[in-house]
Amino acid sequence: MTRSVKTLLLSGLVLGVLALITTAFFSTSFYYLRAKPFETPAGSMRPTLQQGDSFLVSQIFPIIGERYAPERGDIVVFRHPQNPGVTYVKRVIGLSGERIQMKKGEVYLNGQPFERQQTEAIEEKSRDGKVSMVQTYRETLPNGRSHEVIDLQVDGRFDETPEFDIPEGHLFVLGDNRDNSIDSRMQGHFGFVPIENVTGIARHVYFSGPEDGFVWRSLEQN
Repeated sequence: MTRSVKTLLLSGLVLGVLALITTAFFSTSFYYLRAKPFETPAGSMRPTLQQGDSFLVSQIFPIIGERYAPERGDIVVFRHPQNPGVTYVKRVIGLSGERIQMKKGEVYLNGQPFERQQTEAIEEKSRDGKVSMVQTYRETLPNGRSHEVIDLQVDGRFDETPEFDIPEGHLFVLGDNRDNSIDSRMQGHFGFVPIENVTGIARHVYFSGPEDGFVWRSLEQN
């Protein structure tokens, strides 16, 4: 085999390997190269994310033309609608063109309530150290995905809301800790989230704040 043929074969092999690496990097399924760590600073996503939990986010890259394809139930990291320098993490509940309303603490989508079943009460510690039991529920979304939510108060401040019409290109997000979350119910302070503000989707918890140890827990529910 001549040197020129060997050189061509070697060049082709190198280009092939580079192509495979590039494809893997930009593939949505190649999770680990896209992962970015985040830490949960507060309790608005309890019980799914505990304060102090560290989790991995599959990033979205607008520079290559990627755009988040909304799916109800996703836990997303995004830039605050009114203060883009601040990052939040919440759950996608409503999509563009839909109507969302809270009634007695339950979510109504286009006039119909989400399925909700009572689950075990859990301990809640107040700022002064007092421990009490609070109720949790398993909320099932129309697409079959489900998650637990906390109900701290029977008549919470945002348990009753007007009906929100979600504009095109926007999302309605909620925290799982419904009475302790700044989210889309607060239209004057927060409001709807532009889809373009979403920077990634939370996938796995790798460090537990309460347990102070490494874990591996999926955030992608049924």
